[in-house]
Amino acid sequence: MWFGLGELGLTSEQMHAVGFKAAAINAAAATVIPLLALRVMAPWSEIRPRLSFLLLVIAATVGPYVAAAQWSVEFPSIIGGVTGLLASVLAARHRIGLPRAVVASGNETELPASPCSTTAPRISLFRAASPLLAVVGILATTRIADLGIKGLLTSEADAAGAALGPIGEAWISPALVVGLKNILGTGTSWKMPLLYVPFILPFVVVSLTAIPILRMTRAAVAAAWKETFKQLTRPAIALVGALVLVKMMMLGGAISPAMLMGHAMADAAGSAWPLFAPLLGALGSFFSGSNTVSNLTFAPVQAAAAGSLSLNLTTILALQTVGGAMGNMVCIHNIVAVAAVLGGLGLKDRGPRPMPSAADERPPMATDGVAPILRLTIGPMLVYAAIASAAAGILGIVE
Repeated sequence: MWFGLGELGLTSEQMHAVGFKAAAINAAAATVIPLLALRVMAPWSEIRPRLSFLLLVIAATVGPYVAAAQWSVEFPSIIGGVTGLLASVLAARHRIGLPRAVVASGNETELPASPCSTTAPRISLFRAASPLLAVVGILATTRIADLGIKGLLTSEADAAGAALGPIGEAWISPALVVGLKNILGTGTSWKMPLLYVPFILPFVVVSLTAIPILRMTRAAVAAAWKETFKQLTRPAIALVGALVLVKMMMLGGAISPAMLMGHAMADAAGSAWPLFAPLLGALGSFFSGSNTVSNLTFAPVQAAAAGSLSLNLTTILALQTVGGAMGNMVCIHNIVAVAAVLGGLGLKDRGPRPMPSAADERPPMATDGVAPILRLTIGPMLVYAAIASAAAGILGIVE
């Protein structure tokens, strides 16, 4: 959200409103979507006796998540994930909401070793969790404005510049905030606080310090970095392309391509636009696999549509970012990756099967290839979109 919606020039209050509304919508969907996801993997006869456990974990995740979203757009997912993880571990350990006896099904599959695995000696739980704790700690200290670190990492004071001819004027500050002014003579500018964006801090720094802490071998470290760069190549190219596309679509003010598209879509959908807003967000992540890229691409269109129809801007943008999240459920390269991994585990089925009824005790196989997996995920995604639109109506759609 912070990066994907950053091009719209939202105020801090507007950004917090978008974050809270998106969290509330996701919380409403969380009562349904996890159960639909579990239905892909297990029959209802196994899910029903564990409903209390599932609802407890969902509540322990989305409750703190929504609460944190009232004052921050950067911590809710972290806080919700940590509390949900702790609650699920404690509940499972004490068998809260779980059947007293669990019988092994005999269908367990041994997972292959990760290419980043290591044969180093066993380490303590605290040492194993220390990189995650360090990430959370660094994010917390750099995002809380009252501590003063956030201001230092985003400072543009004493910046040095260099003219790049027709490209524009590049500049960099001592806090490693880099930027480009007057890009291609258009008056458009761009900047990036390298130490504030979650890249160098905390992830690169923590991953480097984790090498001796986790006692990783040189081969394991090399494999981890090689796999990381391989996975980053395509998203990085897509992100750069999306940034360029967004800048071009927003040039021209009231007659920019984004504004024209937004007005045209608003005129076509009319008052029913909130039903389509999450689907537009889902379209962006369907192609890119990234909520950030979806927000970068379609948030200006959503803003234009909201303005044309006098709809609440923060609610429509919340639907956009929720749609970008749910679009990952049907993103093609995500599905291809799942099918490839599960197929590599020897779970490939013999052929496609029809969708089961609610009473069917046999869960559908999710490893028959891309098309069956896509069919399994489209339905839950549409349910997600319907819940999002309904929740947005409660939060307030009209200005």
